[in-house]
Amino acid sequence: MVDNSVKAVAVIALGGALAAGWLSNNPEQGKALLAMMRGADPASASAAPVRAPQPLFPSAPPRQQATRAAPIVSAGYGREELKADEGGQFQSDVEIEGSRIHMLVDTGATFVSLSYEDAEKLGFSPAPADYVIPLQTANGTVKAAKLNLREVRLGTLMVSNVPAVVMPRNIQGTSLLGMSFLKKLGGFEVASGALMMRQ
Repeated sequence: MVDNSVKAVAVIALGGALAAGWLSNNPEQGKALLAMMRGADPASASAAPVRAPQPLFPSAPPRQQATRAAPIVSAGYGREELKADEGGQFQSDVEIEGSRIHMLVDTGATFVSLSYEDAEKLGFSPAPADYVIPLQTANGTVKAAKLNLREVRLGTLMVSNVPAVVMPRNIQGTSLLGMSFLKKLGGFEVASGALMMRQ
């Protein structure tokens, strides 16, 4: 004969297995049954929301796509600096409508002033009747011919439509890069023996 204690253990084990199967197939009733065993209201147990387990480490927020700044496009303009020569003057090679001549930068000159010889090199030949613009020079008043330069470049600086004059043949001197060019720049200043210009 089988001992009654052994039968009791077998019945308990069988009951536990059956209960586990029933609970897995009936989760809501199983919650209510557990609530009753604990002395709680079955309705409150079945109505309690089931929360998902919280992760140990919260996930990082999604990375935003970096926006790339639009590239800056240079139009060929910039800055130029001229050092004063031994006489305290500023000189440079200047490109006028594709041809290059040597000029003296003169903030006291109203116009870009071309010597007769330099004007010929650049292809300008004013007629005698064109010399009607009176200009005051160190040798007195002279009459110059007025013209308009399509493009004047000094290094990376470029200015369009620059008023200029051509000096008569008998006036000797260096061509001048005057205020009709300089005032069209973004600015210029003289400091520490240098002329700084910017577009």
